[in-house]
Amino acid sequence: VTANSGTWKIASSENTNSTIRPILRINYILDSISPNLTIISPLNQTYSTRNILVNISASDENLQSIWFYNGSSNITYSSAVNYNFSQGSNTLIAYANDSLGNLNSSSLTFFVDSVALTINLVHPQLKTYGVNTNLPLNFSISDSGIGVSSCWYSINDGATNTTITNCQNTTFNVSIDG
Repeated sequence: VTANSGTWKIASSENTNSTIRPILRINYILDSISPNLTIISPLNQTYSTRNILVNISASDENLQSIWFYNGSSNITYSSAVNYNFSQGSNTLIAYANDSLGNLNSSSLTFFVDSVALTINLVHPQLKTYGVNTNLPLNFSISDSGIGVSSCWYSINDGATNTTITNCQNTTFNVSIDG
């Protein structure tokens, strides 16, 4: 017998002396379809905070439970929740199962970099310089997170930013007063 997913009823009867009487009734559910499962949040990106919204969507006619693995343990999920993830790379694995044993999972990797970088400015020093003066721009920068992707400076209160190639020390000319 081939059957599709759904609820099925089987009945058996006995015919004696022109009387039909049921002797067996079986109801069963045939379901081989896993729950639908989607990770809505977090996204596959870098976060500047450890506290990140976990939002999972799951649906199934016989949905039983939803949970996620945070990198160290399984956490029961019932509604969107903020969770503190570790610094660095994180993989969230979401699971959903139905009451008939069908399981689905989905995973997503994201990065947490919530530690601010450190800048040590050596030159120029905090003093007055003349106009049309070549000034060294010497600095060091460190980041324990994902690293430094770009550097720039401004001599006019941020109206114009000048990119520093490879975040290396350089010189600049102050050709305006201020």
